[in-house]
Amino acid sequence: SFFLLLATCTFFLLPDSVYAAPSVSLVPSRTSGVAPLAIFFDSTGTTDPAVTTRPFHELDYAWNFGDPSSGNWAYGSGQGANSKNIAYGPVSAHVFETPGTYIVTLIVSDGTNSSTQTQTITVQDPEVVFADNKTICISATLPVPGTDGCPAGAKAVASTNAATAVSQNIGNGGVRFLFHRGETFTSTVSTNTSKQGPGIIGAYGTGAKPIFHAPITIFDPSADNATIISDWRLMDLDLDQQSHPSGGGGIQPGGALSQLLVLRVDAHDGPNPINVYWSPLRDQIFIVDSTQKNATAGYNIYLSGSRVAIL
Repeated sequence: SFFLLLATCTFFLLPDSVYAAPSVSLVPSRTSGVAPLAIFFDSTGTTDPAVTTRPFHELDYAWNFGDPSSGNWAYGSGQGANSKNIAYGPVSAHVFETPGTYIVTLIVSDGTNSSTQTQTITVQDPEVVFADNKTICISATLPVPGTDGCPAGAKAVASTNAATAVSQNIGNGGVRFLFHRGETFTSTVSTNTSKQGPGIIGAYGTGAKPIFHAPITIFDPSADNATIISDWRLMDLDLDQQSHPSGGGGIQPGGALSQLLVLRVDAHDGPNPINVYWSPLRDQIFIVDSTQKNATAGYNIYLSGSRVAIL
């Protein structure tokens, strides 16, 4: 005997969106510049309509900046263990301190599917960008270029007045000022970098950070927001305002500003040690591996802006 079993099967075709992985948006604030280069990364435009209408809240974002030599964070709950090369969440930021080409990778997951997006970042060498007299070494005694960390070919300036040394040598911008470590620089007015970057106010030599007994105005207070001063780095400085004649803060406000990196700066003992506000435009402000303390008035950090990172 033969039996024939007939069965009816129903197939359901699901829309493609059910199986779709997240559509990743990766937007850097810029893709190139001179080291140290601070960049803000934005993935808030990522979508995944199959699983969420709130991707900012409900997707998992994992960043790798392609910069493993950046080391670990010295502060925070995971001090000494949390890598600077890794971040999580739809917005992130990173400082690239070593020249080279980096591939930033973002993986976004909805718990089932994931998508990957990359971005190439090019970091220029400051020894090339600020070659020869685009670097100014400043010390109480006349520096000798090519020795003690002052680059060969640099311009040498003997001064203990930071404001005068900067104002007399800033030219049209695109310069690097290096103050000798272990020394103190005092002036009765702010050190004002009112020209366009790229620019650096930093340190050379060995020992303690150079001490500034004067505020730094890193943007043009006379511009009345008509000119955006951009692409400056303050790094490896001790802004000690307790002996400044006017008792001013460490970093003072001014006109419109973008792309300011404050890196390894200790600002203390004055009103509002870091004070970046007032203007309708404050964009790409980074305070990284820095300390702010002992505000004599106001706040240790008084800050406003869009695309702000405190790391």
